[in-house]
Amino acid sequence: MEEAMKNVRLHVTKFVSGLLFGLALATGGSAAAAETVKFCFDWLPTSGDTPVLAAQKFGWFAEEGIELKITPGGEYDQVLSVGLGEHDMTVGPGPSVLFGHQQDLPVISVGVTQPFSPAGLICRPDRGLDADDPTTLAGVKVGIQPDSSYNTIWESYRDHYDLKGKVVEIPVGWDPIVMFTGQVDCFPDFLSLVPAMAAEEFGEPAVTYWTSAAQKTIGQNLITNDTFAAEHPDLVRGFVRAYARGMQWALRNTAEAVDLFLEVHPDFERSVMEIEAPALQSFWVSSVQEAEGLLFQNDQTWQPTHDILSTYGYIKKPIDVSLVYTTEFLPNPPIMP
Repeated sequence: MEEAMKNVRLHVTKFVSGLLFGLALATGGSAAAAETVKFCFDWLPTSGDTPVLAAQKFGWFAEEGIELKITPGGEYDQVLSVGLGEHDMTVGPGPSVLFGHQQDLPVISVGVTQPFSPAGLICRPDRGLDADDPTTLAGVKVGIQPDSSYNTIWESYRDHYDLKGKVVEIPVGWDPIVMFTGQVDCFPDFLSLVPAMAAEEFGEPAVTYWTSAAQKTIGQNLITNDTFAAEHPDLVRGFVRAYARGMQWALRNTAEAVDLFLEVHPDFERSVMEIEAPALQSFWVSSVQEAEGLLFQNDQTWQPTHDILSTYGYIKKPIDVSLVYTTEFLPNPPIMP
C-alpha cells in the first residue's frame, strides 16, 4: 500500500501522459472538425473521472464536436481557474461555487455530479471508535483542512455532536499517510478511495463517519465560466450530455468502469478501485436524479450548503442560490441513471 501511495503522489505526470495518449487515440480523425474545450480534472485521479474517460473512449465528446484539452488535477483551485478563463470547464466542489459568487467570480454549475457530499472522516480501526456513535470521537486526534471548502462540513458535524474542544484538531495536508503512520487518528476525505486504501493498509475496514449526512450538503459539480457558456452554449450543452452518458455507462457497468480507469491509471491497485468505484458512485444519484435525470439540480440541492456556510461565517451575506446554477444545459430528454 505504501508503494501504491507513493505511486499516486509521484507519478501523476505519468498518469496524465497515458491519459492524453489514450485521448488522442479516442478522438481519432474527428479532431480536425472539433472545437476545443479546456477541461481540468479535480485533484488526483479517482473513479469519478470515468464519465470523462468513457465519453472519450466511446466517442461521445466527438459526436458533440468537442475535443478536450485536459489538464490534470492538483494543488490548485480549479474553480478559480475556470472563473479566470484559464479553463472552460471542470468538476469541482459546490461550496467553491458559492464562495466564487461571493467574490463575483463568473462561474456557474451546469450539473450536479454529487447531490450529497461524500466528505467524511476515515479513522483507524484500532482506536476503539464506534461508527454509529460520533461521541466516541472525544479524545482522538482529528485531521482538519482549514483551507478546504469542505472544512465547514466537519465544523457543523463537530458542533452538532458537541465535540468542539473534546477532539484534538490537527491541520493536515491531503495525504492520508498521516493517519497510516498514527500522526492523526482520523483523516478528512471522501468516503471512497481513502477508506479502500485504509482497509488495504490496516487489513480491516476503517471506521468512517459521513459528516455531511445530517446537513445534506452538496458535493461536486460540473462548472463552467459564465462568458464561455454565453458564447459557446452548444459546446457546454454537448459536454454536459456526453458527461451524463459517461455517468450512465459507469453506473450500469461498474466493473467495466474499473477496467477503463485501470487502463489509464495502471499504478492503482485493482483491489482498492473495486471498493472505491461503487462507493463513490453511491453519491452520484439521489431520489431527485432518479426522478429527473442525471446531473439535475434545483434550489433545494444548494440551499442547505448555503445555510451552513452562512452559519459558520464562510459566506458574509446571503446569496440567491438560483443564481449559482442553471438547468439550461441539461440533456433533453434527460439521461437517467
